[in-house]
Amino acid sequence: MPMKRAATSRPNGNGRPAGNGRSNGNGRSNGVGRDGGIELTTAPGHLIRRAQQAHNLIWSTEVDDSLTSIQFAVLNVLVAEPGIDQKTLGERVHLDRSTIADVVARLVKRGLIKRVRDTTDGRRRLLKLSSAGTATLRKATPAVERVGVRLVEPLSAAEVDQFMTLLEKVVRGNEVTTRDVVAHGG
Repeated sequence: MPMKRAATSRPNGNGRPAGNGRSNGNGRSNGVGRDGGIELTTAPGHLIRRAQQAHNLIWSTEVDDSLTSIQFAVLNVLVAEPGIDQKTLGERVHLDRSTIADVVARLVKRGLIKRVRDTTDGRRRLLKLSSAGTATLRKATPAVERVGVRLVEPLSAAEVDQFMTLLEKVVRGNEVTTRDVVAHGG
């Protein structure tokens, strides 16, 4: 079900809330209202949070409650790259050290992944999917695909392509920042 845009008391005639008229260089208002507050319906961070809320709601209706989107991402990486270490896994899913340690510990406890000793370095532990982890991933994958479809359902095919291109550009443009956070455990 598509999310409805919040009503605003100050529409500007094109269905968007009125701001102070200052452009941020791309023809859109910068989201600052006349009263000095921020017009949330044009604030990128607020809209990303709302999109994440929509994703979480759709996820909860499509995917088994016992698997989070982060846990799915971890299982998905391990099916593609069995036998990687925890640090590399954290880098692949863009999680800091403490978060990936917690996710791995939970998945190990549930029997979905297993730690094995590296045959070339006995001190190093590598991660692999267990048979239960493989089964969980196989079962969840069609549901996760439905989540993606439902999330962008309000968009045309051309808009989905454009949205994905722009979203990837935002992510790539901020990767230095996220890489630093991951590297420093924050």
